[in-house]
Amino acid sequence: MKIWLRKAKVEGAIAIASVLSWKFWILKSKLGSAIAIVGVLSFKFEVVE
Repeated sequence: MKIWLRKAKVEGAIAIASVLSWKFWILKSKLGSAIAIVGVLSFKFEVVE
């Protein structure tokens, strides 16, 4: 019973960690795409000038 409880705690911790990392990945990808858009826009702006 104790082993099962410990296993459930570990699985719960892994699930929480995966959800947090998924949210962090979405945030990071949004940030990355924003930086990419800004980079492309500034590049086009330099080409125009």
